[in-house]
Amino acid sequence: MALILDEVADYLCSAGIFCTEREGEYVFFRPVPFEEYLGTKLIEGEFYDGEYHSLSFEPSEKDIAYLRTYKQIDLTARGTLEFRSACTQPLSQAMTVAAFHLGLSGKISELTKLLESSFLYNNSESPEQLRKKMNRTDFLSHVDSDELKVLLKDILLLCRTGLIERGFAEEKYLDPLFDRAESLISPSVYFLQNMDKKEEVIREFARLS
Repeated sequence: MALILDEVADYLCSAGIFCTEREGEYVFFRPVPFEEYLGTKLIEGEFYDGEYHSLSFEPSEKDIAYLRTYKQIDLTARGTLEFRSACTQPLSQAMTVAAFHLGLSGKISELTKLLESSFLYNNSESPEQLRKKMNRTDFLSHVDSDELKVLLKDILLLCRTGLIERGFAEEKYLDPLFDRAESLISPSVYFLQNMDKKEEVIREFARLS
């Protein structure tokens, strides 16, 4: 247990902090590793109250309460794991994210083989480079859409198998993802494509069913 706590402490010290609160205002500043942050005498930041104001302040250990990282999978202050890929989900489809990660969690070796044998790694790009490339609205200019659809469906079928093996009928939550794999349109892209009627889209995403 002590080893795990030491690892968590090291992780938190290496994580970047970029905001805190002073005098009732949220102050933002250049991201800096928390350990380095505590060793700095004065931090230059700014806050916004209708317009931007500069503010210099002394770091405090209590600021760890405002520590937020940019990592894709993060440990939260509530002791839960947060998956950052869960952004911009319609409320009625919120369970798709949990089901997707849960179904694949027991199929890591199969998933690794599937990805390593796919077209994604033909250009010797790292997962981080691929993520940045795919995380754009124009990613289809870099990737063959038909190959991508096949790969996405293979991943979802693997995920569905993982959920079926659990025996809790959780595989039903994956249905919206199969539709997205076919259209290659994520909720965020759909929102961007409909910015001219964003109020309607917000209401659509807020519906419970």
